[in-house]
Amino acid sequence: MMREITKHGQPGYRRGCRCPICREGHRVANAEWRAKQRKAEVAGEVVAAEALADVAPIAAPLPLDFKAKAGAIEKALREDLAGLQGEPPWKRTLARMARLNARMLDQVNGHGRLDLVSPLELRTMELLNRLRAVSSSPSVAEGAEGFLLDLGTAD
Repeated sequence: MMREITKHGQPGYRRGCRCPICREGHRVANAEWRAKQRKAEVAGEVVAAEALADVAPIAAPLPLDFKAKAGAIEKALREDLAGLQGEPPWKRTLARMARLNARMLDQVNGHGRLDLVSPLELRTMELLNRLRAVSSSPSVAEGAEGFLLDLGTAD
């Protein structure tokens, strides 16, 4: 059921009238809306450009001192890696990555970049978990085989 058209132009077009007057009113309203959107977009770009102009340039990356003595975290990591049993795949690569993270954690206070602590800790823990998961401790399969053998002799 079509509503009664009392006013032609954009309101009439919204109510379903497609006479030339209503189509023209709809076209004009859309053109005004698009112009307003473009104007707002340009204004937003100007505001964003002004905001970026006030931002200080990106600082150079923090220097990492590879010649410095190992810190507390790196020393503890080296001890833990020495106690790792077996030769898991990628042990050297994962161990070196973990040592680099430990060195960065040891030196982060000197750079005042405490925002790096949490991501570095998470990355280091992931590396350590990978090393632990593939170390030569008894595997799940060996434990399951022993469990099944014990079940067979329980009669």
